Amino acid sequence: MNHSLQPFGNWGRHFRGFANFTKIEVKGPSQADFSGFLPKTANWGVTYNRAPFVVMAKWNHRADVQQAPIAALGPDAYNYLKGGTRLDVNLSYQVTKHTSIFFNARNATGRTDTIVRYGSETPEYAKVYMRTSFGGAILNMGVKGSY
Repeated sequence: MNHSLQPFGNWGRHFRGFANFTKIEVKGPSQADFSGFLPKTANWGVTYNRAPFVVMAKWNHRADVQQAPIAALGPDAYNYLKGGTRLDVNLSYQVTKHTSIFFNARNATGRTDTIVRYGSETPEYAKVYMRTSFGGAILNMGVKGSY
């Protein structure tokens, strides 16, 4: 879904909102390996566009992703990459008809990734295996030209 917010009044004419959701169920023989498969994802955001400025905020939510089995923790134990929500922010300013400057922040809130390992016999306190951070947000800035 992608829609203008103009129906909400004059203030909405500079805004657009979007959202989408995907859920996929994979079925196959017991020998099939679907580890690393992303079963659910949702994206939503809003764009403010009032020349010469454009500001966009985009959120992405991912479900937990089952990875490799961990036999040492029981017959039903796996690694999981914990799901979560990340925010990306994009700003741009159009300097001339063909030139703009931009600033982008991916993972603007600096969310960390968590890997858990567990099965039905794993106590709650023992599930977190590792937390990783890649230094927070990834920032880009530059000049964009189109001719």
